[in-house]
Amino acid sequence: MDDALTGLENEWSMRNHIVVSESGNAMFYAMVDINGLKSINEKYGENIGDSVVVHVADIARRSFPKPKATCIARGQNGCISVLFHTNHIEDAEKQMDWFRQLVETLPLDVDEGSIEATVSIGLTQLGDSVDATLSRGIKSLQQAKLKGRNQVYSCKIA
Repeated sequence: MDDALTGLENEWSMRNHIVVSESGNAMFYAMVDINGLKSINEKYGENIGDSVVVHVADIARRSFPKPKATCIARGQNGCISVLFHTNHIEDAEKQMDWFRQLVETLPLDVDEGSIEATVSIGLTQLGDSVDATLSRGIKSLQQAKLKGRNQVYSCKIA
């Protein structure tokens, strides 16, 4: 079942795509969190917050079309995740930073005005198991937030 709000795939679908892709080279997993979404909900209401989520999801869809992206999903925690192909970690970092910059520079226009959003992104290469990949994605996202938000942090496989 897809995410009802964004139409993106769900986290179980993402897990399945990671399982199928584990043996493939040059596959990367990114977790994207919208910074300050709670504040946006409190200031403008949850309908506007939902519109921001849909806006970021649409930017992700345009930035990572298939077949470049194997899966774009939204999990129960509200994060958007992207599973995509690229040549190496440095290229993956550049692509995710370009996406981050797009979110930052493309505000959502609503009746209340323009709503600006930023995202923090955790990035890792596929490897090991699904759970190990997801765990590295979460840890990378946490590091991006700890280092000041609105940035990409990548966790390389040891």
